[in-house]
Amino acid sequence: MMKKWSKSKQRLIAFLMGLSIIVLIVLSAEWFLSTQGQKPAYQISQIGGWVMMPHEKNRRMQSPQGHDFLMTTNADGLRSSLSTVKQSPRFRIAILGDSTVFGWGVNDEDSFPSQLETALASSFPSVEVLNAAQPGHSSTQAAEVFRHIVSAYQPDLSILFLPEHDHNRVLVSDREVLRGGDHWQSQLRVFLARRSALYSWLRHAIFPRAKSLWVFPDQEHSEPRVPRVSDSEREENILEMRSTAASWEGVVWIGLFPSHYDLDQERGAPPKSRFGSQWIKEIHQQHQIPFFELRNCCGPDGDALVFPYDRGHLNAQGCQVVAAAAAEKLHSYLSAQGMH
Repeated sequence: MMKKWSKSKQRLIAFLMGLSIIVLIVLSAEWFLSTQGQKPAYQISQIGGWVMMPHEKNRRMQSPQGHDFLMTTNADGLRSSLSTVKQSPRFRIAILGDSTVFGWGVNDEDSFPSQLETALASSFPSVEVLNAAQPGHSSTQAAEVFRHIVSAYQPDLSILFLPEHDHNRVLVSDREVLRGGDHWQSQLRVFLARRSALYSWLRHAIFPRAKSLWVFPDQEHSEPRVPRVSDSEREENILEMRSTAASWEGVVWIGLFPSHYDLDQERGAPPKSRFGSQWIKEIHQQHQIPFFELRNCCGPDGDALVFPYDRGHLNAQGCQVVAAAAAEKLHSYLSAQGMH
């Protein structure tokens, strides 16, 4: 009897040890894959080149610059919990732009669009804000996202903060990437950039920055390139957005978001010149598209409102301060719309 009990006990101990080893292996594999093999945060899409992955829940985002934040996306890859179904009498504002507007570096609740909704809530509890910005996007990509994704949400007001990415120099503009060239010269340039190995070889042999996907406008370069978005293309983007929004009686504004240089100035000071600032004034006058100016909203404590290791993006305090200023500017418009 003692021998039988001893054998049973030995089998039980062996079983438990084996189970423990299996559990340890599984947990180790989970840890390794979670730290080394995360799925990408972006997906390649014909709707603007790339968009964030959909159905992300508190996805931890990190970057070499030092950013470490949590991001959640809905079914459309937008950093929002809103659905396409809008409850009446809700008033919906869609915010479009690049990573500065998206809230790169801060958690969902600290992003500019989220903070804007919070800032409006006390006076306009029926207003909701959709974060439709995407990191790295140009105005062309934002217009494509608006046409294919945001239109389903039928925002009453859409504000496109023009990205400075528009002015980076590339071989083929974003609109040409998505829709092809609109005349024979641009069609030839698109063909050579995409298909010609000889053209590629000659570029790399002659031009020192040929390997760069884009070149910043203030960098010296001799290679013939075009802006990611030309003035005429940007105008077409805005007018297409306005035409699309008119189908549900929505309106579109264009705006300029503050940079670190703007935040270093006294609040209300004349805004510093920026690429596209003259263009936006001309389009505002020519097509009567409202211009939402935020560059002179919030100085002079710029260093306190951006990351010390990345002055190109607002920290949580910066998003809150800029959102409060935006809410103040929106107050009269929303009151005129009968919001309360």
